[in-house]
Amino acid sequence: MAAQSPSTLDPRIGRVLADLRRRIRRYVTIESILAVIAVLLSGFWIGLLLDRVPPLFGALEMPRSARAVVLGIVVVTVAVALYRLLVSRLFRTLPDKSMALLLERHHPQFSGRLMTAVELSHPQRSTETHSSALLEKVAAEAAELVADVDPRKVFRTIPLRNKGAAIVPMTLALIALAVASPATVKQGLQRLLLISDDPWPRRADLRMVGVEVPIVGALEPSGSSSVRLVPFQDNQVRVAKGGAVTLRIEARDEGAEVPEVCTVYYRSAGGVRGQVNMRRSGRVRDGYQSFVLDGPPLAGIADDLVIHIQGLDDRLDDFQIFAVDAPSITSLQIEATYPPYLRTEGLATADLVTPYQPGLRIREGSSILLRGTTGAPLARVEAAISDGDGAPALVPVDVPSQGQDFSLRVTDLRQGASIVMVPFDQNEISAPSPSRYFLGVVADAPPEVQFRLRGIGPSVTAKVRIPIEGIATDDYGVSQMQVQLAPVQDALQPVHSESVAVGRDGNFETTIDIRDLTDAGRFAAPQPGDQWLVYGEASDAYDLGPPHVTRTNLIRVEIVTPDNLLAALERRELALRMRLEQLISETKNLRDGLDRLRREGWSGQEPAGSPSVSFAAPRIFQESTPQPDELSDTSEAEPEADRALQVLRLRIQQADLQTAKTGDELTGIVAAIDDIILEMQNNRVDTPDRIERLSAGVRNPLGNVVSGSLFQLRSQIFAINKQAGDSASAPELAATAVQTSERVILELTEILEQMLDLESYNEVLDMVRGLIEQQESLIEATEDRQQKSLQDLFREDRP
Repeated sequence: MAAQSPSTLDPRIGRVLADLRRRIRRYVTIESILAVIAVLLSGFWIGLLLDRVPPLFGALEMPRSARAVVLGIVVVTVAVALYRLLVSRLFRTLPDKSMALLLERHHPQFSGRLMTAVELSHPQRSTETHSSALLEKVAAEAAELVADVDPRKVFRTIPLRNKGAAIVPMTLALIALAVASPATVKQGLQRLLLISDDPWPRRADLRMVGVEVPIVGALEPSGSSSVRLVPFQDNQVRVAKGGAVTLRIEARDEGAEVPEVCTVYYRSAGGVRGQVNMRRSGRVRDGYQSFVLDGPPLAGIADDLVIHIQGLDDRLDDFQIFAVDAPSITSLQIEATYPPYLRTEGLATADLVTPYQPGLRIREGSSILLRGTTGAPLARVEAAISDGDGAPALVPVDVPSQGQDFSLRVTDLRQGASIVMVPFDQNEISAPSPSRYFLGVVADAPPEVQFRLRGIGPSVTAKVRIPIEGIATDDYGVSQMQVQLAPVQDALQPVHSESVAVGRDGNFETTIDIRDLTDAGRFAAPQPGDQWLVYGEASDAYDLGPPHVTRTNLIRVEIVTPDNLLAALERRELALRMRLEQLISETKNLRDGLDRLRREGWSGQEPAGSPSVSFAAPRIFQESTPQPDELSDTSEAEPEADRALQVLRLRIQQADLQTAKTGDELTGIVAAIDDIILEMQNNRVDTPDRIERLSAGVRNPLGNVVSGSLFQLRSQIFAINKQAGDSASAPELAATAVQTSERVILELTEILEQMLDLESYNEVLDMVRGLIEQQESLIEATEDRQQKSLQDLFREDRP
């Protein structure tokens, strides 16, 4: 028959095991609390010693990071202790089997009975085959023995006593310190537990004032020594990189000891370390003595610095000076809007948009919008403008929030202006120096006018037609051009004024017809002897001040009779004839020189250069060109052949110069004849026969000679010069040139004869004009006599 195990443990055994389980958990809790207290007290005292003792000897307190590490170690140690000594043990399962085994280890009298009773009474072992009587007997014996069990024998008290031995002296020391110096305990807890940066009390009392930086402003004069104080905020300050910085601290004099010297220990972001002493500044004021540092490493600071300042046993720690790039203007764009009279009609945008560049000049009266960009976000931009006549004045600058762009406007720019701008970033750091810009002004100058009469001389008839032409230019265009006619005695009151249209290139032309104007009754007909002024006035669209009006040179003309004008023109014709006679004579000399050159130039002998046959070269050529005799003096060392060739080329060049001079003179005669013809036409004294004789007999033939025979002659002389070294072909070319020169002489002689005939014709005309004048005088005298006789018939006293 199979034995059955009981389903439950004896209650007496269960109570003992449960009591043991409670005692174990209480022991674990007490031990954990003692361990945590020991760790906390140890951490406090170790941290306090490390933090408080060094300052007593002038050293630094533990830095925040070190105190944070100590606090972290304590926290981690407490956490580990709580976990390992409390959490992991307190919440561990304590089965009856383990409790029974623990009791049997400390109570040998059980001899395994308690363990057997606990194991066989477990419900999971009910299916095992065992003797029920035996189980009951073992359980009963274990229940009787358990009444004499003392659970306290299970626990060891040495760990608790050891922890208590460590805690008690540290606690008593803490209580004593709290009674003697509660401020020390309080500050120690704040520094170690709350990581406070309040320093320990010192003999000296230093305080940070800040850094002084130069004031850079748009209105500050150059070289100004003004400074502004920038305080540290959260032990940090930002200054401009490369700027001059002065560090200032103060030491309290009342109730504290003033150090003899304060030392700055610094470390740059690049790893450079060093120390430098500060100097006293002035005397004690308001109970404080100032110390300053204005040299390296702050002079021209280029890198971030961390500084510590020590004076006696007091220190100022972990002050950071950040060297940041100063804001600078990277680009500036100019948008100019011209004054209304210069603007393109319908243009909605600015007239000129260009980046700023030195020497930029803007049109007078423009409104300027300056758009700038900086390399860092801006807080504000200070700008001042000066036009040179007065003190600079601040102008408002538009800066968008947190933007890098800014703009300012200058209206009605009349003269060159200097603009000074200083950007400030979000930290009120300014540029190391002001940015200066100069805007020049292109003043609107009055128009420039070139004015002349075409085909009109100083003497005119009363029926003259005055052609006028010229060029009127202005920077921005001529708005009005007027031609005026006024008597000499009253030039400011013109009798006639008319507007003239000016072309896009500034050219203008018009004609004042005196005959038509007098016939229309515009003014009285001028009489011989009267003097008139012809001039022009040009104005532009300038409306920013007094109008710009330019008056041309005054051209004076005198009214003469037609006969007097023709007589003056005939005298000019006579002068032209004399010029032509001289040119014919010079051309003959040219022909003779070419003929002599043809006959003797390539014969191997030096051509004769007597003055009677020398070319009539211009005076300037004669003065600057060495003569053959001079060449012989300076070229004795040269071969004879080269010397002869040089002399030959010199004579050919003289012939070429004479030919060019003759062509220019003939062209001038043609132009003078054209002027005479125009004057005759404009003064209305022309006759078709006279003009035909001048044009067909003189002007046109002269033009044909210049463009025909004379041009051919010069080409031939050029060919001679080119072939001067060829004694075979050059003489033939010279012979051809002689023939051409003779043809030129013949053609000019024929033209001269035409001019002589014309002169004779003019004399005949003068005789006819004289007869006509005498006839008119006789007619007038006869009419006067008849009128007088008629009046005598009606006299009352007739006999």
